Amino acid sequence: MLIEIDDSAIAGALGGGARSRDCIDHLLDAHRTGKHVVCLTREQMSRLQPIVEADRRARGALQGIRGQENEIRGLLGRVRWRMKVGLGPAFTGAVEMQAGKEIIHVDLHHFDQDERSGRAVLLGENLSDTGLYVTMGKAFAATMHWRVALSFDERLGGGDTTATVLRQLVDQGRIVLAIADSDHTYPGGPTGATAAKLLPIARSPFQHVHVLHVRSAENLIASSIYQEAFADPSDKPTFRSLQRKLDALERLKQAETRLPAHAFRAYADMKDGVKLSRVQAMNAGPEKSFWFGVAVDLQREHCQQPQMCAGLELRLLCDRRSWTRRPRAGGIVAEAERSQAQCQAPGSRARHGPWRSV
Repeated sequence: MLIEIDDSAIAGALGGGARSRDCIDHLLDAHRTGKHVVCLTREQMSRLQPIVEADRRARGALQGIRGQENEIRGLLGRVRWRMKVGLGPAFTGAVEMQAGKEIIHVDLHHFDQDERSGRAVLLGENLSDTGLYVTMGKAFAATMHWRVALSFDERLGGGDTTATVLRQLVDQGRIVLAIADSDHTYPGGPTGATAAKLLPIARSPFQHVHVLHVRSAENLIASSIYQEAFADPSDKPTFRSLQRKLDALERLKQAETRLPAHAFRAYADMKDGVKLSRVQAMNAGPEKSFWFGVAVDLQREHCQQPQMCAGLELRLLCDRRSWTRRPRAGGIVAEAERSQAQCQAPGSRARHGPWRSV
């Protein structure tokens, strides 16, 4: 989290308040250990110098902030959310909007417990999703040439129990970003049970719930990234298995080419696939109308091989056994990390294109 320190917090620490000094120490230590990025002005750093002089770690943190001053100040206008910490009636958790950015005003004394200044928690429905979000964040930071390290405690909720984990983190006062699949199967469709249970939980503005604009985490990944991952798969599949994945991916890419402005990809079932037989079996309603419209637009509303239709399901986009199972420990994540490393390499002209589409 990017944490900006207000002058009122500095005044509280200099005014002899032991609690305020402890909170400042906790935040400086969080910066030193890479848990958060703390932003101070030169004047604030000069004012703090006398009270950190006796603390080697706090003094080192202040030196580090001074050395990164320009880069840290540059992040203020770039990151979507940041925290401003101070004392007084203006710091009660209110959110201020500035040029499309959210600034969360938090009381300095919220950090009187060291645990609360610990790493922000990234909460996902499973560790595979959480790992993907972290990797995408790192790739984005590298693409933007930000010399910052993303630091999270990665947690999983296990689907419906995600809400229980979030409540525990809220009670602990932790900084949290919880991300859930929308489970939208068509535009305007109902939100899934996991997200629906997260949204009503009472929490502070720095405990944020983000519901994906797409059906699931798999829908976030561009086909070009899948293509790169399949070029060097981590699980070393058989030739037949790999060919099945490549064939299914090719069908999806053809559909994307034929309907470049269509929203179907955001709502596709990337785990089990989208089959014409399943669309035909849907109850009458907006979901069936949407997907049958996709089939018509792709000219895939009829079986192309009638003699085989009795025994096989027609693949509208992809199938369960094909390309959509994202590897847990490698594959997409490994490819993302390779791309990230290339982005960060000095003088590198990395392949930024696919990540822009993500």
